[in-house]
This record gives sequence, C-alpha cells and structure tokens, in this order.
Amino acid sequence: MNAIRRSGIRPRRVPHKIGTAILVAALGAACERTDESSVRPGDPIIGVLLPFTGSKAASAESYEKAMLMAVDQINRAGGIEGHNLHIVSRDSRSNPEVAVAASQELIDDVAVDLLIGPLDPEAASRSRWYTASRDVAQVLPGIMPLALQPAGFIRLAPTTERLACVLAERLVKDDIGRAVVLYQNDSLYRAMASSIVSARTTLAEVGSPSDFSVLAIEANQYSYRETIQLAASRLAQAVVLVADPIVAANVIQSWATTGLSIRWYLGPLLDNEAFLANIPHGRLDGVVGLSASPQGFWPEFTEAYRKVWLADEPAGGADLFYDAVNLSALALAARAHFARSSTATVDLAHLMKAVSEPPGVPVPWTQVGVGLDRVTAGFDVDYAGVTGPVDVGETAQKWAYSTLIGFWRVEGTSAVYEDDYKTGTNCGQ
Repeated sequence: MNAIRRSGIRPRRVPHKIGTAILVAALGAACERTDESSVRPGDPIIGVLLPFTGSKAASAESYEKAMLMAVDQINRAGGIEGHNLHIVSRDSRSNPEVAVAASQELIDDVAVDLLIGPLDPEAASRSRWYTASRDVAQVLPGIMPLALQPAGFIRLAPTTERLACVLAERLVKDDIGRAVVLYQNDSLYRAMASSIVSARTTLAEVGSPSDFSVLAIEANQYSYRETIQLAASRLAQAVVLVADPIVAANVIQSWATTGLSIRWYLGPLLDNEAFLANIPHGRLDGVVGLSASPQGFWPEFTEAYRKVWLADEPAGGADLFYDAVNLSALALAARAHFARSSTATVDLAHLMKAVSEPPGVPVPWTQVGVGLDRVTAGFDVDYAGVTGPVDVGETAQKWAYSTLIGFWRVEGTSAVYEDDYKTGTNCGQ
C-alpha cells in the first residue's frame, strides 16, 4: 500500500495542472474582510456564518481566508456586472442560538443575497426556516445529516450517513464487533454517532455481529478520565472518537494519563493540525482515522493559499468554501442576466444547479472571471471546482461532488494517508 505523508492537511489526487500560476499572480494583499461601510448600492453580498470562537473554531479562519481568495479573484475580474462581490462574516461562537440570531441579522440588517453556513446541523436547520421564509438561498459546505430539514439547502459535502457507513465497513474489515462510540454532545456528532451504530448494526444483519454503544462527552468538560474509564470498562475492542479537533485532543491527553490500553478509531475532521499538534507525541501512532477527501486540485489550491496568505496549508474543507463562493457568484451573475431580460424571478438554488452541470462550457476554478463573462452574455457554464466537477442535483439536496472517502493513520504529529481510497458506493448518499 502506498501512502502520502502530510502534516495536518489532506492530499488530493490531481488529474492535471491548470493555470494556478495565473491565479496566484492575480491574488494578493487585496484579500481582506469587507468594510461594510464600503458596500455600494447594488453590490451583491454573501453572508457567512462560521465559529471563529468556541470549541469548533479550529478551521474557521482558514475557511474564511479561502472565501476571501475567491472574492478577490472575482472582483479583480470585474465583479458581477461591474459590482464588487462582498462577504460579510459573523461569529456563531460554536453556539446554535448565536448562529440563528446572526443569520437573521445578516438577512434583515445586512441584506445579504445568500448565506454560507453554519457548520452545526441544529443551527442550520433552525436558521433555514428563516432563510426560506425570506427566499434567501443557503449553502452548506460542511458535513451534515442527510435528513436535515427543512429542505432547500445547497450541499457541497458528503453526509454523516455516508461517512459513517464507510467507517462501519472498515470496522468490519478489521474484525471490530464490539465498540464504544465516544461523541461530542452536539447535533453534528450525535448524528454521526447514531449513524455509525446504525450502519454497523445493518452490517451485523448480513453476518458480522456487533455490540456497539455510545457515550457522550461535553466540549467544556474539566477532565475526560472518568468517561474514558467507563468506555474501557465495557470491554470494547475499540473506541471510535468523533469530536471537534481541540475536544478530541483533550480526550486523548486525558487518556494518556490513565494507563489504559485502548484501540482508537478517529472520526472525520481530525486530520487537522489543531488535533495532530496537541496529542501526546507517539501515543496514537498507527491509529486509523476517516477522511472525506474530494478529488481535485488540492495541491494547486494549497500553493495559491500559501502564497496569498504567507501561511501554512489551508484546513481540510477550505476548498469547499472556496467553491461555495465561486458557485454563488456564477449564480448571482445568472440572476442579474435574467433580471435584465425577464420579469420572472428565478431562485438562486435553481441557478446554482444551472451553472454547475452540462451542457454548459466547463469553467475551472482558476478562470471564474471568464465564466462570469459568459454568464453575463447569456451563455451556459459548467463550474469545475477545486474539488472537481460540481453538480448540486435536481433538488440541490444531494451533496455535489464525486467524493472519495478514505483513511489515514497517525504518525507522530502527521497524518499519513492510505492510497486505497474507496468511494463508498454501497453506502448511498
């Protein structure tokens, strides 16, 4: 088995190179947050909900930087019919109540044209009732349950159910029939834990016995020793840990003080520097983690990101946020075109589908300006993102990418990715 070693980032298979150098040359110091007083009448605004503080804050800054890169590229190419595109961010504070209030403020006070985020399923569901009532499209670049209601989200990531199914298949392959799922007690990880148990139970019905249980942990627990000892007392063959990177690192630090022997499996989002840099060195070497790894141009995107921000690699998933802005911009341009030629109102979710599928002319992520010109002139386009070809589906409910889901293992403070990625074709959406 071949493997790729990266420290805290996830690799992507790269079919071929495209004009990254042109993109990097065009970007630079102009990438910065919008001064809301600089927004002119008619300028389109994308509202963004991210957890810049709290337990989920590990990747938010990187996600925002990726979106600012996309906005800068768009505005340098002339914007949307001569108007600059803006993103206005609000801190959800890793709290669903705050996220819902912030979404309403972005819609009512800032008058955003669409919303990207939040990352929490409970916050997304509750905010969607309001965004739908105001006819505001809502894009979710993060992992969410398939059954998330109400309908109408534009999803760009695989579902918790699909990820859980692939992990359950790995547990069967490793002959793990008795395990404890240790999950952070919020809506995302509750859904993930439930999906893992459900998927493993389904596999048990076809001949692979299972005895899985769940234990909740809180993000602000003083210590996780007692919970870990309880998990160990259940005589499980393994413990599956699904939590935010900082919380998960604290769990592992607590475990390291117990002297207990536990076989760990790591849930998605932990191939992250915030986790890898904060675990006791060597204690998790060889432990397997799950990774949602879209195909595409991650190395080129990483190169552009590092040159623009003079920083380390982007957090895994930043490419989805970059693509979310580009897809939104093309849809906004299409709406502006239709507004000139028709009195009929076309919603942005429908237009995102229209600009992301054949027979439109392919538009790569480095040439969004060309795509905007084509849309403005009334031609069809088919956006191809950092993460590969995009198709948001007939209802914009299916996740958009041909996503590979695979595994990595811990080695020191690095993630070493297995080369035998699988698509999870037997795992539905």
